[in-house]
Amino acid sequence: MCVKRWKISYTQGDLNDRRQIREALAYQNFLGSPAAIQSKAVDAMQGKDCDALLDGPMQPATEQCCLGDSVPIEGGTSYLVVTKKSLFPIPASTTVLEPSYLLDNVLALRRKAIFISNWTDDEGKTVLPKPGQVDCGVLARELGLCGVSWKRGSEIAILALQVKQAHKPTWLDSGLSFFWYAAPHRGKWGLTRSLETGQPRLREWMLPKQDGAFVVVEYWKRNVAQDCDLHPENLSERYWESCAKEIRP
Repeated sequence: MCVKRWKISYTQGDLNDRRQIREALAYQNFLGSPAAIQSKAVDAMQGKDCDALLDGPMQPATEQCCLGDSVPIEGGTSYLVVTKKSLFPIPASTTVLEPSYLLDNVLALRRKAIFISNWTDDEGKTVLPKPGQVDCGVLARELGLCGVSWKRGSEIAILALQVKQAHKPTWLDSGLSFFWYAAPHRGKWGLTRSLETGQPRLREWMLPKQDGAFVVVEYWKRNVAQDCDLHPENLSERYWESCAKEIRP
């Protein structure tokens, strides 16, 4: 059982060992999850390879998504970040960039549900520059997009969404990933974990991928300025040290 193995790393493992610290972080996310989510996570892990879960989070099924508390989003704009290729799998469709026409493209994304953020921190302070100015590498790190590999010159799509009601993310939404952050101290939003500092960073929510859950109001296309490879083996020593101190101060 993955949870039992990960608990050993959490309580007595060598946190200088990257594999064990990833297991410890996964168990911390288990601890920070509500009891109902813990139970569903245990069920979801049945028959799964524990190492494989750490290396590449599972793809949650539709019924495993958006199980967190439904919460209102008060004012402001929320953003969805995807590769342009994901948003426009048929190149010819890129000629249609009017935001209102992009809803169908978002609903057709392969993911079961979508993560959104308003790019503010836990205190409500705006962290990132405007979408037309933000550096894609910084954006990926602050959103905690572990596993992303974007090549220089590739195109990223940023969509502004109007949202009234969303869900606090759960560990299941993340695919039981180690790099997700449970934010048990917050009821109205989740928090990303910065892949630069290892610290909680941006407010985030989950949206069901269904008509009526949101409206697309603006669209930006951004080019990646330099290669960005955020696979676990490329995360900085600062990240791992910060996470280790969080587990055992």
